[in-house]
Amino acid sequence: MDKRTMEKYQAISTTPVDEYKCQLSEELENMAKDELRETEETRKHGIEALREWALKNPRIIKTRLDTNWLLRHLRFRKFSVPMAMEAIERMMVVKDGPFGKGWFERIEVARPSVLRLLDTGFAFLLPERDYMGRRVIFYRPGVSNPMSPTCGFDVLTLMTSLFILLCEYEEDQIRGVVHVADASGIKMPHFTVFSPTYSFRIGKVTERILPLRHKGFHVVNVHKSLRLVHDVIMSQMSEKLKKRAHLYSNFDEFKAIETSKLPKEYGGTIPMKEMIDATKKLLLEKRDDHLLLSEMKVRQEFYPKQVLDGSVKTLKYLLNSPELYDKYQAKSITPVDKYKFTLSDELRKIAKEELRETDETREHALKALRDWAIKNPRIETLRLDSVFLLRFLRFKKFSIPMAQEALERYLVLRKYIYEGQFIYQNFDYKIPQLYALIDNGLAFALPQRDHLGRRVIFYRPRIFNPSKNLANDIIRLPGVVLETLLEDEENQIRGCVHVGDGSGLGLNYLTVLTPQQAYRIVKNCEKMVPMRHKEFHGTLCPPALKFVLEWGLSLMSPKLRSRVKLHSKLDDKDAIDRKLLPLEYGGTIPMREMIEMFKKELEAKRDVLLSHDEMNIRFELYPEAVRIGSAKALKVPLSAPDSAFETKKDYQAKSITPVDKYKFTLSDELRKIAKEELRETDETREHALKALRDWAIKNPRIETLRLDSVFLLRFLRFKKFSIPMAQEALERYLVLRKYIYEGQFIYQNFDYKIPQLYALIDNGLAFALPQRDHLGRRIIFYRPRAFNPSKNIPHDIIRLPGVVFETLLEDEENQIRGCVHVADGSGLGLNYLTVLTPQQAFRIIKNCERMVPMRHKEFHGLCPPSLKFVLEWALAMMSPKLRSRVRIHSKLDDANSVDTKLLPLEYGGTIPMREMIEMFKKELEAKRDVLLSHDEMNVRLELYPESVRQGSTRSLKIPLSAPDSAFDEKKDLIGMKGIQGSFRKLEID
Repeated sequence: MDKRTMEKYQAISTTPVDEYKCQLSEELENMAKDELRETEETRKHGIEALREWALKNPRIIKTRLDTNWLLRHLRFRKFSVPMAMEAIERMMVVKDGPFGKGWFERIEVARPSVLRLLDTGFAFLLPERDYMGRRVIFYRPGVSNPMSPTCGFDVLTLMTSLFILLCEYEEDQIRGVVHVADASGIKMPHFTVFSPTYSFRIGKVTERILPLRHKGFHVVNVHKSLRLVHDVIMSQMSEKLKKRAHLYSNFDEFKAIETSKLPKEYGGTIPMKEMIDATKKLLLEKRDDHLLLSEMKVRQEFYPKQVLDGSVKTLKYLLNSPELYDKYQAKSITPVDKYKFTLSDELRKIAKEELRETDETREHALKALRDWAIKNPRIETLRLDSVFLLRFLRFKKFSIPMAQEALERYLVLRKYIYEGQFIYQNFDYKIPQLYALIDNGLAFALPQRDHLGRRVIFYRPRIFNPSKNLANDIIRLPGVVLETLLEDEENQIRGCVHVGDGSGLGLNYLTVLTPQQAYRIVKNCEKMVPMRHKEFHGTLCPPALKFVLEWGLSLMSPKLRSRVKLHSKLDDKDAIDRKLLPLEYGGTIPMREMIEMFKKELEAKRDVLLSHDEMNIRFELYPEAVRIGSAKALKVPLSAPDSAFETKKDYQAKSITPVDKYKFTLSDELRKIAKEELRETDETREHALKALRDWAIKNPRIETLRLDSVFLLRFLRFKKFSIPMAQEALERYLVLRKYIYEGQFIYQNFDYKIPQLYALIDNGLAFALPQRDHLGRRIIFYRPRAFNPSKNIPHDIIRLPGVVFETLLEDEENQIRGCVHVADGSGLGLNYLTVLTPQQAFRIIKNCERMVPMRHKEFHGLCPPSLKFVLEWALAMMSPKLRSRVRIHSKLDDANSVDTKLLPLEYGGTIPMREMIEMFKKELEAKRDVLLSHDEMNVRLELYPESVRQGSTRSLKIPLSAPDSAFDEKKDLIGMKGIQGSFRKLEID
């Protein structure tokens, strides 16, 4: 690690930032590798990743970044860097919050009451390790006095101090610790020291934030009267820790630790007093390390109250999880506030008359802008505080669409790179190059306002030396000035005035920027920097550069151009009041003094401007013309399709399969069916494939998918070449693949060789018959009784039809002709109703009906009379179109049933079922790799409304392109308090 990097980390570290030197024994190195995934590479990567994360985390003010501190958390989380981040931040949040403050503030082991508790032998370390080399903490809770007013916090202090002490030792970080407790002497008053709720909270929080590996809990001398209490405590522990807890009636039964290692009073060799004194010595020696905790700080205003209060419910979520936060705060780098107008009545009047701003319009617009920002998938983080958003609303006179456009363009501007540098980032006036230009008076705001209360920015471009200074600096410096002024609401409302002294400029200044660069910068800043530019005054421009000035004016919008005034000297009657200018230009205050005054303004807003670099967008989601700052792109709203920006599209970048030029190779009969039934012609197909690909690569919620023709034609044929409906079906299909049922993705891993699926196929639960029917359609045959509700799991009965459908859909003939379903429902009993709840069944049917792109042409089935009511309910759930295609038969050789010759031999056909199943297995094998590759398709699930992610059938009625507010996420139920009325009229979801 070089010196500069170390200094960067040291700026936020409360401890020296060191290089790790491994001093572990070979045994510990092997243990760390086998149990914790620790290697030299993972260790180096983990330490560096945690330091970078801490440095960039806007919520962290100070933390420890020494290797010992970082490694204890990495080892605690088996080198999962995200989980280690969570553990570190969670500890600091809890420590400083209302819940943890009283707890951690009292971690002072030298407090007399704590030392007295330690002297009683309440908790201390055994000097010898157990047979696995682990440290042992020995407890005697019965010796504490539960009536003491400080008992609870003394106990917490002592136990937390012991845990933190052991965390300091690498061997204990790796091996973990064992807890042994003598429960004799415990009485019911001991359980009143903390309320059950507080005890539960302490236990769960400690388990998550103190990075100690708890390897065993042994409680000895448990009286039978306390078994119920023990059971309650056990129920609160995680399953992993629960398995490590053991009870013993007495120490004769206890064999986990050799008796010789216990205190002398328990059969060992060393008196308890010596063990206690040794523990006390260690704790006092490490006291300063414990106190280091108080120096670590986070910005509490960024965290929800329930997190600061130590709510156990919040432990289910990561600290950056949107579920924890106010919906706005999750994206905001600043606290989201409730705005209160504190400016003068004069400014209120100006804001109303010039900007259409009232309390009502402001409140509505702020909410609308925040709602739009959190829904916008291209924006990752930004400021959502009122003052920042009001810049854009006032800039666009409270036109919400125009403010949205300006804000997003501003975020894009911050990503522009010129000559290898971000030109609208790192707005630090103390950067030497910028500081020198400010100090010499290139650009600064005058201290006094003009007669209309507007700030005046003064420019002296000759200060810029084209042979010495970089073009980046002359672009960046005005940004620093404008950003500083925009933090004052009065400047947002009144606007600003620009005054420039053009004397001393020569033709060499024309080399600073090319005409194209100058044009792009002027046009982009005009549209993106939210300052109200009220007047421009320029003077003393050399005649030789007059043509440049005229060209510069031609770049401006007519409105801004009308505000430009050129003067032969600055005391013209329509120029700026000279009294406001520096002394050198006829004013009263020397320029040096003005510059120093403005530096104080820059310093006051420096941290705010630097924090803007934490705002981020997904730059790759914007059309290329926008990314390169094309001035033409400014004429097109960012919400427009990519085609409007005239950029070359790279379909392959998102596709997991080669993007091909489609050629129709099917029969003339199929061409005719496709045209007559699906509206498919060569022209509509070519246009639709291009439109679907254009939409897919622009859709920010879709990360990867198949963009080959055969795959896309599934959806176009499914929706009869309605492009919007095909888009909806394709995106719904990709979302369906992310649905989780009982902890598993039910529409992924379509591998027919998975033992459970293979057994069901082999037993004939579902398979495609080898011959097509008289209309050339494939027939899928079902035997539901092959599914055993007591043996098989619901995932399989949901997944298997998907495997069958996906296999058949790889054949274009099946996409066009569709398929027929034939089911033998004989042998089914009421126990099959326990496989899925009505709500689950309803959701699966409705989602698959809308999302699986198969043309279902007919349904034929045999149904036992005892399950007729279930069939009627199932039919009620189907769309009218599909319901009209269902035929229920008493036997499968009815005249209007499927041709029995096509069925298995056992049902009147000619080919035995076993042979048919083996033939279909060959089809499955041929398409197996294709189906498995589908798991590479991905969407950004977090960008969809909750009801869509959950598979709510209500959400199926709303296009995915609708705003989030259209999805009623609060109501997604099936009326399970009691199913009332006829199944035929059942209203669900």
